[in-house]
Amino acid sequence: MLKNVQKFVQESQLAASPSWVSSTLKILFYVFKTFRGSICAGVFFALCTLINQILKPSFCDTIDPNSINKIIGGISFVMLVAGAFSGPTVGILVDRTKLFKTFCLSNHVVFTLCFIGVTILFHHGLVWADFVLFGLIGSCVSSMFNLIMQFSFEVT
Repeated sequence: MLKNVQKFVQESQLAASPSWVSSTLKILFYVFKTFRGSICAGVFFALCTLINQILKPSFCDTIDPNSINKIIGGISFVMLVAGAFSGPTVGILVDRTKLFKTFCLSNHVVFTLCFIGVTILFHHGLVWADFVLFGLIGSCVSSMFNLIMQFSFEVT
């Protein structure tokens, strides 16, 4: 009986060791990072789906409908091109510099600031600002997918 109690106490102390706590925190950090990246991806895909409904009301009084569709198509193209170039570029930079957390944090900060900027500026009819901000959003999302994948490879 006494041996069983001693064994239980030793196992309890092992379970509360710093290595167990740090490994659990790493796993929770990975889950949190993946969840945060999934939320950003969901917001981005909702934006891509609803970009016409978001932008048309801000330009409907000043521009004819065909011009609005051309502007929105151009903004979508800029998002696509920016994402196509930023994903591989960020992947190469992260591999060479090993600054994963810095890239990830800066990516999420820029993503959030761009959405705040879009919310504030698109009512003012600044088309060039829409192109710039949506291009940055496209590049952030593309690089975010790359960062999440690289992070999952590093953790496992």
